[in-house]
Amino acid sequence: MFLTLEEINVIYGKKEGRVHALKDLCLGIEEGEFVTIMGKSGCGKSTLLNVLGAIRKPTKGIYKFKGKDIGEMRDAGLAKFRNKNLGFVLQNFALLNDRSVYDNVSLPLKYMKTGAKEQRKRVGAILKEMDLLNKISKYPSELSGGQKQRVALARALVTKPKLLLADEPTGSLDEETGIQIMELLREINEEGTTIVMVTHDKEFANYGNHLITMKDGRIIKEE
Repeated sequence: MFLTLEEINVIYGKKEGRVHALKDLCLGIEEGEFVTIMGKSGCGKSTLLNVLGAIRKPTKGIYKFKGKDIGEMRDAGLAKFRNKNLGFVLQNFALLNDRSVYDNVSLPLKYMKTGAKEQRKRVGAILKEMDLLNKISKYPSELSGGQKQRVALARALVTKPKLLLADEPTGSLDEETGIQIMELLREINEEGTTIVMVTHDKEFANYGNHLITMKDGRIIKEE
């Protein structure tokens, strides 16, 4: 199994402010799957994504990635694990407005201390794939919403991650642009990248091949 969650619980706060965000959640994902997660706001979707992204440690339970127990890693090890294995795409793009497209996309490579020549090679290749090579010197304010999301995708994919985590990647886009991004995600998945995506849109959820529905911190349905 590519990754497994075993009896995962996540609890925020204490006493009256205590929130049980995930409750005894179990999940297995095979390599190459395109998993889509649906459910009402507050059901635990984003918390689940944060656990998978090694951003939030479970209060209880075991998360294994390719057989390795992520809970046993210290902070430095978790940072290396994220840089090597994971890519993140968010609804609000999370681009640095004072940096060019090149600088935004190359940022994860800088964290990995990749050489300048290799950075230029990888960034050029991924921007060409995203049809953004002519925007390499532009700034986020000069781009459309769809172009910003493609830059965010390029940044997530430039390190060649094994797992891409997407939190409402079409949430800030119009329907036509959202479809373009979903088609792009499907292509990325068909090329071998495992994807886990949170969405409120049933039509976009159907792009996946493993649909999960959540309620009150639990998985209530898998298709």
